[in-house]
Amino acid sequence: MKRVMVTMKDECAAMLKAYASLFQVTQGEVLYEAARSHIHGHAWAGCKGTCALLDMNGIALDKRANKECYGFACKACKHNKACRIGQHEGSFECDARWEKLLADEPVAQEVVDLPPAHPVANVDSSHSSGAHLPRPAGRSEGMSPHIDELFSRHRK
Repeated sequence: MKRVMVTMKDECAAMLKAYASLFQVTQGEVLYEAARSHIHGHAWAGCKGTCALLDMNGIALDKRANKECYGFACKACKHNKACRIGQHEGSFECDARWEKLLADEPVAQEVVDLPPAHPVANVDSSHSSGAHLPRPAGRSEGMSPHIDELFSRHRK
C-alpha cells in the first residue's frame, strides 16, 4: 500500500480532522473514499480516459458508481456494507446512529436536479481485470495527447 501526502490550508486540515472524528474514521479513509467516488463516478459518467486508467490498473468499476446516492452519503447509509459488494439495489437510508446529524430541512437554498448517471457504451467485458469498462478505439475527440499515449501503450 502507498502513502499519499496531501497539502491543504490549515482550516481545511482542521475541518478534515473534525469530519473524520465525527464519523469515527481516519482522515486517510475520508480522503480515499472521496477520491474513489470521484474517480469511479467520473468513469461511470463516460470519461474514456478515466475508464482506461481504471482498466490499465486492473481496478473494477465500483458497484455503487451507477447510484445517485454514491459518494458522501455512503458513510451514513445503513446499507453501506451490502451496497459495497453489490448486494443492495436500493438507495440511501440513514443508519439510525447517524440520524441525529440530519437537518430538518436541506441546508441548500435551492436543490438542483442533476441528470441521472448514464451507463457507459462500448463495454468490453472480456478484459481480464473484470472492470467492464469502455475500451477506447483510437484517439477520441478532445482527449489530451497524454491520454492517447496511455491508450496506445496499453494496447501493445
